Amino acid sequence: MNGKHSIWVVVGLIVGFALIMGAYSPSDAAAAEKKMRLTISGGTIGGSSHLVANAIAGVAKNYLDINSTVITYPTVAQVDAVLDGIADIATGLPDVAQDAYEGTGPYKKRGPSPHLRAWLFRYATVMQLFVTKESKLKNFRDMAGKRISTGKKGFSADHNFHRVCDVLGLSYDKDFKIMYFGHKAAGAAIIAGKIDAYVVVTPMPQPTFAEVDLTHPLTLLPFSEQDAKTVGKALPYWDVVTVPPNWYHMSEPTLTLQLPAFNVCTTELPEDVAYKLVKNYIEHPKYLGYFHKMCQTVVENGDVKRWVETLGGIPYHAGCVRYFKEAGWKVRPDRIPPEAK
Repeated sequence: MNGKHSIWVVVGLIVGFALIMGAYSPSDAAAAEKKMRLTISGGTIGGSSHLVANAIAGVAKNYLDINSTVITYPTVAQVDAVLDGIADIATGLPDVAQDAYEGTGPYKKRGPSPHLRAWLFRYATVMQLFVTKESKLKNFRDMAGKRISTGKKGFSADHNFHRVCDVLGLSYDKDFKIMYFGHKAAGAAIIAGKIDAYVVVTPMPQPTFAEVDLTHPLTLLPFSEQDAKTVGKALPYWDVVTVPPNWYHMSEPTLTLQLPAFNVCTTELPEDVAYKLVKNYIEHPKYLGYFHKMCQTVVENGDVKRWVETLGGIPYHAGCVRYFKEAGWKVRPDRIPPEAK
């Protein structure tokens, strides 16, 4: 090869390398290789909300080819996990989300979080007021002055009970002798007569008390119709329900409250991702059943649709609203976010 040819070869190599580098810059290559990954927060491992978090992760991987990391976080702090950027989606409670959205209650110092959004309902948690079958207590207000365990202090049942008392004009601190036993300790305490009632807000049946009921018959106290309606009006994310006597040693239907729990996210979750997630979650209920049968049930029996159409709360994510409308669901105007109007 003579000198002239060598020069042209070198020039060609330089031009070729420049073209390659122009077409595949390091930043472009990194962007091409970067793949979205979701972080989904659930509660205690093995608990209902943690199973739902895994169901969402399963839907993301199976139908969207998006990998996820599922983490655990305290139930009442699930909303914080999203607001603090720890999780993209979390199994938040509607009343906690409402406080965070408005900047009220424990979020007063932090201020409103208008970018917080509801993703989708996952199941209903029922307020169960456990007493022994032979108890002389007959309804919610009969618990006034009695020894009541509301679960561990600051956990969801305690938080919910406190909120309901406020709405009904009762003092959580003065009208009840509040004790803080977890499920296992409360089961032993109610058997031993150390407490008069135990408040649980969880899907039915509650495993620990279903076990206690096998040897020490239990039943549930009802709310009066007026009290239930008062709570439903003041806290529109609560649902008034009559629970059939299918569990424990209930002898008749019981009027109580249920809190259909939804997952939370923020406007930072891409609309298309939120849309595809909710679409595939709703349209593949049998797949959800592999993770938690209740998720499958509330989709198939129409509960999720009814909750979307009737219950109040923070605005849904725009991607969810897009799917709800596409599916022919009637979305409450107050739950449609500005970016979806």
